Amino acid sequence: ACTRARNELILIDSTFPSWQPLNVIKHHDDDVAQNLLKDILLRTSSYDEYVEEAIMLEVNNNWENAAETWKKVNHIKDYHRCMAKYYEEREDWLKTAQNYQLATYFDQAYTYYNK
Repeated sequence: ACTRARNELILIDSTFPSWQPLNVIKHHDDDVAQNLLKDILLRTSSYDEYVEEAIMLEVNNNWENAAETWKKVNHIKDYHRCMAKYYEEREDWLKTAQNYQLATYFDQAYTYYNK
């Protein structure tokens, strides 16, 4: 992953040589560098890597991030299923029911609409 990111950054640096080096920028923020690295890795990740990441996030009960990862690979039912679990943990029954309904889990949706 680091090699891919490094190659991507070298490509950007060679494309935009007028950029200031990162160590010269006055308002350099580590979060900006982290976000840039995450964006680069997301652009170069494959479909299988996204699916694997989403499954691992689900195993760890990280429902919101799992949902966002499913959404990136256009798995809308899995997105809504994870969002339903996310809202279920927060006891927001209406949003839980709505997301279960969108995921076509009608029995669970019915249960939460009646709470």
